[in-house]
Amino acid sequence: MPDLERAAAGPAGCLLRLSWMLLGNFVLAIILIAIAQDLGEGWFSWLDVVFWLIVAGAIAARFADIRFFQGRTADNQPADMGHFRRYALSLLAIAAAAWIGAHLL
Repeated sequence: MPDLERAAAGPAGCLLRLSWMLLGNFVLAIILIAIAQDLGEGWFSWLDVVFWLIVAGAIAARFADIRFFQGRTADNQPADMGHFRRYALSLLAIAAAAWIGAHLL
């Protein structure tokens, strides 16, 4: 019998999950490489704006996943707002450290 909670999220929920789990992180890594190679102009270039917009988008996608699409954890357990808070704080801390590191390279 299929998992009814997971099926209820449908394709939109799956796409949302993929965006915050994979796509957002992949794009952030590409932007960090570009920043480290000095493709932007100083500490606050268009790449920096795009980087922080992607961070905000990933956090918003995680919120929407949990709030509206029966979000799940990586081990397929139901996610709650505590998971969201941990994800948001972790992503912000890691993104800030990586962003500073990319600029210092």
